[in-house]
Amino acid sequence: MTLISANLGDVQNNGKRSWGFTLIEIMVVVAIMGVIMMTGVPPFVRVMRQEGMRQALKDVVEACEKARADAVIEGKASPLVVSPMGHSIRGGKFSGMIPNDVTILSVGVNFVELSDAEQAQAMFYPTGISDEFEITLQGANGEIRQVTLDIVTGTPVVSSVR
Repeated sequence: MTLISANLGDVQNNGKRSWGFTLIEIMVVVAIMGVIMMTGVPPFVRVMRQEGMRQALKDVVEACEKARADAVIEGKASPLVVSPMGHSIRGGKFSGMIPNDVTILSVGVNFVELSDAEQAQAMFYPTGISDEFEITLQGANGEIRQVTLDIVTGTPVVSSVR
């Protein structure tokens, strides 16, 4: 008398148990992975949107710091040059680009608005002081940040406008 097993995996391959996954098991694992991905993707997208603004702020601050250091070390005035139309910034031995997803809302030097100018130039002096300078940036997600120079110390100050 032959017994028929209810588990088909037991009688395949000459009575040896077959190891593997059923289609249902694979579909359940894929569904679970999909749920995990759906919960992780929105925060990742938010971080990627903010990355452009972080990079722009980092580049502006670094250009200011390098221009100030260059002026103090070299003992002569050193310019910070911003090109609003070209989305570039240069200071000391640093040169950087402001990402395309970041908009330059305003650039001012010594209380003169230079947003439409080809270049805006603020000077750092050997004593560590600087011209008055401010740049306002808007990120892809609508956040607005402003970088100003403390004219007494020549150091950049980042503030959140909105």
